[in-house]
Amino acid sequence: VYPLHPYDETPVFSKSRALLYALEMKQGWYAARGVRPGDKLDLTALAAALKARGFTPASG
Repeated sequence: VYPLHPYDETPVFSKSRALLYALEMKQGWYAARGVRPGDKLDLTALAAALKARGFTPASG
């Protein structure tokens, strides 16, 4: 988790090549939800949640 600043387009590079995606959220969002460095996103659960809400996630 890297702190970023609004309207700052300076690139921030990961320390790992294993990362595939980045999520940009409002400042404080991660801390408010207990998301910490090293946490993982379950893409299967995310796809199911999107489908349940009427979206069609692309398969990759």
